[in-house]
Amino acid sequence: MNISTAALRLIVACVVCLVGFVGFLGLVMVMIGECDRPLPPLLLSLTADDEGDMWTPGCGLPKGKKQSFSPELTKRLQRLFPAGSDAAAVERDLQALGFKVVSPCPNVPSARLAQFLQKGCAWPMNATLVWHRTEDGKVVDLSGHVFFKPGGEY
Repeated sequence: MNISTAALRLIVACVVCLVGFVGFLGLVMVMIGECDRPLPPLLLSLTADDEGDMWTPGCGLPKGKKQSFSPELTKRLQRLFPAGSDAAAVERDLQALGFKVVSPCPNVPSARLAQFLQKGCAWPMNATLVWHRTEDGKVVDLSGHVFFKPGGEY
């Protein structure tokens, strides 16, 4: 083997290693990348600990089951928006924080849902709030649910 062949093999090996390292570094940067938007103060420092049996968007639960909720988030919500708060004002405030507000249940028109989704980071948050709007426009049964999905996309 002459020197030029050995040098060429060494250069090819270095290029392969460099490409592999850059690819690995790119993957690490994606995994620790910034989310597409920051969390509003309402959602900071929450865990995904839940109480209850199952989560639904407020359309009704099977008999004997309790709605799953985040105690931390629900306490914050109920402090900000106590039972009897004006539903239109609550929806405006949540939209200003980046939540999307919808009526998820055609069969339960009083049910309301607000969702905040992050994308693009290693552990994005999916926060979902549910409540009922009374006939006179007040909020009742307000609770929140938090979910983190590893990998960055919902």
